[in-house]
Amino acid sequence: MTAILKLISETESWRTFHKSRSNHIEAAACAIRLKALRDAMAACGQPVDKPR
Repeated sequence: MTAILKLISETESWRTFHKSRSNHIEAAACAIRLKALRDAMAACGQPVDKPR
């Protein structure tokens, strides 16, 4: 479970990085990864806070 949380954190950082550099394709790929990771956490019964 902590491994998934770590991946979520890293992916959010990468998404911010790509978004700030107007690399929209990579930012979108990160958003898809985040959705999959959050779905995995939900399947484990652990809610994950969405970004603000």
